[in-house]
This record gives sequence, structure tokens and C-alpha cells, in this order.
Amino acid sequence: MPGDAAVLPGLTGWRAAVTTTALQHLGTPYVWGGTSPAGWDCSGFVQWVFHTAAGVDLPRTAGEQASVGVLVPANAIQPGDLVFFVNTYAPGISHVGISLGGDRFIEAAAEGVGTIVASLSDPYYQAHFIGARRPLAEDGAAGAALAPGVPMPLDAGPPLAPEQLLPTFTAAAQLTGVPVNVLLGIARVESGFDPHAVGPYLPQFAGTEDQFALGLMQFLPSTYRPYAGAVDQITGKNLGLNGIWDAESAIYAAAFYLKDNGAPGDLHRAIFAYNHADWYVGLVLAWANYYAGGVIPDPNMFVYDGQGRPIAAPENPLLPVQTGQHVDSQSAIPLYAPFPAGQTWHAGQGGGKGGFYGQGLHTDATGAYYAVDFAKGTVEHPEDGAGQPVLAAADGIVNNVYATVGGGWTVEIYSRTPEGTLIRQVYANLRDDPRQSAKLKVNQPVVHGTTIGFVGGTPANGAHTDGQAATLSFALYILKDGKWVSLRPEPMEGHALTDGGAVLSHNNPAGLQAFAQVWVSSDQAIADGQQQHTWVWGPAPFASSTAETDLSGKDGMRVVQYYDKGRMEAISDGKGGYTVVTGNLGTEMLTGKVDLGNGKTLDLGPAQIPLAGNMQDPTAPTYADVAVLATHPTFDYHGQPVTWRLTRGGQLVPFTPPTAVYLTNYDPVTQHNLADVFARWLLARGLSADNGNLSAASAAFLDPGHPLSDPFWITVNIDGTPRTVLVQVFERWVLTYTPDNPPGWQIELGNIGLHYYAWRYELPLQTAALNSPNAAAPSRRRYIKRKPRTRPVA
Repeated sequence: MPGDAAVLPGLTGWRAAVTTTALQHLGTPYVWGGTSPAGWDCSGFVQWVFHTAAGVDLPRTAGEQASVGVLVPANAIQPGDLVFFVNTYAPGISHVGISLGGDRFIEAAAEGVGTIVASLSDPYYQAHFIGARRPLAEDGAAGAALAPGVPMPLDAGPPLAPEQLLPTFTAAAQLTGVPVNVLLGIARVESGFDPHAVGPYLPQFAGTEDQFALGLMQFLPSTYRPYAGAVDQITGKNLGLNGIWDAESAIYAAAFYLKDNGAPGDLHRAIFAYNHADWYVGLVLAWANYYAGGVIPDPNMFVYDGQGRPIAAPENPLLPVQTGQHVDSQSAIPLYAPFPAGQTWHAGQGGGKGGFYGQGLHTDATGAYYAVDFAKGTVEHPEDGAGQPVLAAADGIVNNVYATVGGGWTVEIYSRTPEGTLIRQVYANLRDDPRQSAKLKVNQPVVHGTTIGFVGGTPANGAHTDGQAATLSFALYILKDGKWVSLRPEPMEGHALTDGGAVLSHNNPAGLQAFAQVWVSSDQAIADGQQQHTWVWGPAPFASSTAETDLSGKDGMRVVQYYDKGRMEAISDGKGGYTVVTGNLGTEMLTGKVDLGNGKTLDLGPAQIPLAGNMQDPTAPTYADVAVLATHPTFDYHGQPVTWRLTRGGQLVPFTPPTAVYLTNYDPVTQHNLADVFARWLLARGLSADNGNLSAASAAFLDPGHPLSDPFWITVNIDGTPRTVLVQVFERWVLTYTPDNPPGWQIELGNIGLHYYAWRYELPLQTAALNSPNAAAPSRRRYIKRKPRTRPVA
């Protein structure tokens, strides 16, 4: 082996990315000279994995790859390091693999064998092993390249920026000398031009005002404060520290900060001061160069109210509405009434005084369109509908949630006709932000009957009123020639609407009542404070009822409900009712494959989400780390103490735990031992601890499934404090044991439901937005810190 050579720039998290990507291709055939997943040899496999997972191009052959990076002693090999062998099929260095930690490595072995996991302890490999090398710099090392997905793509689209803010960007640039395109680049990278952005949790500032970066330019409060006075003198707004949320103020503050740190003379130093990372400097300058060619004003980037204050923006691109155009046709998808089952509302107020536009066309300054105003009462018998829940009238995908300049909030849901044409449902005049009040999430699939918001109460807080009654506005559009064209919003509940006519709702999707009953039976006593132990599901669903693809289910869909601790699934009991079971979330997150039914899967890769604690903790072990090592079958080690800790990257290391925990109850199905603390806890809840099976008296939703790993200790940050936690992953649950928690709360169900939803729905959108920054503001949606809980949470 040659001596040390230069290491290549390393991406943050490259070890986990490399090993996870490599393990996804177990079984790929060996092909001499091959360099792709269609078939590869040993060095072709290594080259492809590092290019795909880390963005680094290694040399082609094993001998050439052995000249990259630094030598690593055999006792210090880590996941992602390269291991080399000599005199296998030819003299000299002739074989290479990727370490998985310990003595395990993954290799493209030979024809007829393919890509496998092997052991350095194997006598053959012991005889031919010559050494290991670390080809990439450690995370955070100087010269690190851009993180995966972050570099601006070549097809970023037109250089859009919010037209309302362009004068401020220009003025700030003229005042300070900082190039306007640099200011635009920072706003794009930091928040995607979102004045309401809340950055990731910063554990190093836990408990201080700086635990989140805030606003359009993502200032820490302590960093913004020194500039507040100068900014207020320019804007005249006298906002003080609250200017961090004001887009205009934040732009001026950013310009001043950059000038104080070397701009415009030394832009690299100034941008590095803004965020201490070379990759960040490169990304901002790439966007600055992008904007230097000209900026296209975008009126839809976000919206201002009548006083010039920024309010929430649509999160996905808006297609234009074809004003003055309409289709005098009925909906091609079934429509349920958008209010609760059993209630009767009216289409308009009757007597020609209402706001119902289905009988003819409503015309205003924008042209002619169809719409309907639903009121709970009539002119003769007014009944206030303020605060009433608004339900989805049809299955679809939530595409937009935004405030309107005239007051109130709007939700847009997209559906498709059987022929594939896109239908847009618009619910206007809602009371408050449905993402908060109804736990609605943009890009969330919903079924009819899902609560998507609440009717406003007064004109000041978003109501559309006619006489004394608050009303809900509902409109339907069809996509035609790239633009939205108004469509008649009927038949509703199978009937045509008439002005002032009564509409009785039957909008009650199957399974929701069963979900509520299950929650009451398992968690109501905890919510009432009558019991002090772990939630089975959580205080409330964090996402509204969701329609998910299930190719084996009715119409290829199923109705589910997400809670912190898991996913409820409604399945037919064969008697006209529904039984609730728990989804196999652990299985899917470790394998990286979403089960779509009928043997079909969607491969997202093992979840790069921490098992416990803060979801943005860069040091906490992830589900993908469990998949690297801890899921491999073990023997029956009954009575042995659990004295190992899982680290970020998937390595198990010796560990002295804070309290003694022992292995017991070996499960022969998945070949894993249980922790004795979990076995006793499961047994007390009607589960036989030997194999996880239910006793006859237990409910189906309490089944955790078989263990997918042996137990292990981890160290994570919980509410900013380092904690030692024992973790074991099951098919449906994650169980945690925190010895220093209060009695009753030492054993808890982990937040696998919250983690799974983020992995399946939110992270792919964020990745897509990073890979195509102009594709929509999902990248502007940040995790918001939840209110503190009164009970410990693992």
C-alpha cells in the first residue's frame, strides 16, 4: 500500500450516505468491467457508490483507488473506509470493498456471487488483506464539498424573486455597496424568500433566544439586535428586535452585516461570516451569479396585506386562472358536502339575497366564474356558522394553504378525474391558518371528510358574511390549456344545487370513527391525567386523516391517521365495520421500502432520521444507522448485559450503561433478543414477551410486531439536554427506556409515526426543492419547535 495521499473533500454525513447506498444494492450481479447497478466489478461498485452517495469521483481500478486518501490502522476502520486485498485473481492490489464498521464490509465479490456483505475475519480475506484507506475528509473538514442535493442545478428555471421586495434589495445594495445579486442569493439559500421561515433547531443555543434562526434572512436574534436601531431609522417602522420578521428590515440588516464583515471588498469572507461553511459560500455565490444575469419579478412569491405587511404565501406554484372563462359542466369527481355529516347547510341565503352562483355566472372585476357560498342558516332563520369545521369535499392532495389580502385563509386541494384531468378545489374565507388549527400539511393526501379548516367568524378574521351568518366559499376549477377554468361545483352528494336549497351532508369517510374509538380506549385516560405512563398514540393526530396508496385496498387506497407514536390503519372487519391496526413503520424505515400493496414498493432508502430526541440533531443515530449493523440476526444471548452503544454512522461500540439491562426472550422469527425491561413491560400489557404475539384479550392495534434489532444504547439531545436512552426497533413500534425519567415514563413508545411521515412525505419534498430550487417553496417549510410537553418524551 502506498503512503498517505491527499484526501478528497468530504460531504457532511458521507459515511452514512456511502454505506446506506451500498447496502441498497445487495445482490447486484458481478460483471467484469461493469460500473453500474446493472452489473459491476469490485472497483466499479466502489466508484459508482462514492459518485452517487458522496458526489466524489474515485479512480477506476482497485490499485488506483488504493492511492487515494490516508492509511487507516486495522483497529480504527470506520464505515465508509475502503478495504483492499492483494493477490486474489492477479498479483498486487486486486480487490476492494467498503467497510461497514467492525470486521464487516460490502463487496462485489465474484461472478455467480454478486454484491454481498463479507467479514475481514474470514480466513480467505485475512490471508489477502493488505490495509484500509480513508478517501474523503471527515465531516466539517476544511475544503468540504457541497452537501448532497445542495448545489444549484443547471436547470434551475427562471431567476424569480418577489417583486414586492426588489426595490428594497436594490436600495440596500446601493446604501452598503453589497451587490444586489449577493443579497438575493442569500435570501434564496437561507429561506427561499419566506419572511416567516424558522430555521432548524440549534442545540448549541438550547434555551436561549438563538435556538432558531428567524425570518427572510435567517438572523439569530442576538445577531440582528445590534442592527435594529439603524434599520428602524431607514424604514421608519420602529420594530426593534421584531424587525427580524419584517422582510424589508431583514434585508437592510443583512446588507449591513455583510458590509461589516468585508463586503464588497472580500465577498468570500463576508459570506463565510454569515454561515461558517465553505460549501455555503459556494452555494450563495452560485445563486448570485445566477441572479446577475437578470431577475424576473414574481408577484406570487408571497403576499402582502393592505398595510404592506407580508403574510403567508402559497407553498406550491400557482397556475393562472383564466378570467372570463368557464365550463358549463358538472364535476367529473364525486363531491360531498364540505361540512360535517348530519348537518344541513344552505346554498346561499335564499330569496335571491345569498351568494350562491351555481344557477348562473357570478361576474366581478376578474371576470365570470362559478362558486357557491354555504351558510348554516337562512335569511329567515339565521344560524352562525363561525368556527364550524370545513371538510374536504373530495379525495385529493393539499396543494396550497395561504392567507388572502382581503382577510381569511384559503385551502386548495387538487384531484384527478378518471381520465386524468386535474381538478382544483378552493375553500375560501377560513378563520385561521389550517396548518395550525387543522394540522393540515401541504402536499398531504386527504380523503373526503378530512377537516381542512374552520369557517371564519367576522370580516376582520376572515369570514365571508351575508346578513348575520358566516359562510364558506367553495369553488371548483378544471385545468384547460395550462390555466384554471371555472367549473360548476356540483353534483354535490349526487344532487344539483339550487339557490337557497338545503344540502344534507353525508361526508363521513370510513374508518374515522374507528380511529377515534381506538384513541379513546388507549390514550384518553392519559390525556385526562388519570394515568401516568407512555402514550400509545399521542395527544392528538398531527396530520389530518390521509389517503395512502394501497394497491390491495378499495380503489387502490386506504384511510390512515398519523400520530406521534404510529399510524392507525382502518381495515374491514368483514361485518360492515372497521378494525384498526398499526402500520409496519419500523419495517419500512429500516428497509427503505414503502409498502404499496400487491407486492409493490417505493424505494426511498433507509430513513436518515434520528431514532429519538430532536429531528435535526446531527449527532444522533438514525434508522438508517440501525439498518447498517443492528438489524443483522444474532444468537440467543439470554442473560447477557446490554453494554453497547449505537453511534451516528451505524457502529456499535462498547459502552458502560447507567443501569443494568439484560437480554432475554430470543425471537426465533427475526433472530433478535429483547431487553428484559421491554419484555416485562410488554408482558404486563397482554403481550407474550417470547415472540411478541398477542394474547387473546389484547387489541390488534397493540401489537408491536417482531423485534427488528437487538436493544442498544444511544446518546441524544432531548429538549437540549444530552440523555442516554435504550432503544429497540420493532416492526410497528420503537420502544425506548430512559432510566432517569420519572416513574411511569421510563419506558415510552418512540415517535415513529412522526418520523415516518417526515421520511415519506416531507423529506422527499425538501430534497426535490433543493435539487430544483425554483420548484416551489416546500424548501421554505421548516420544522417548527413544538410547545413544551408536561411529560417526558423520548
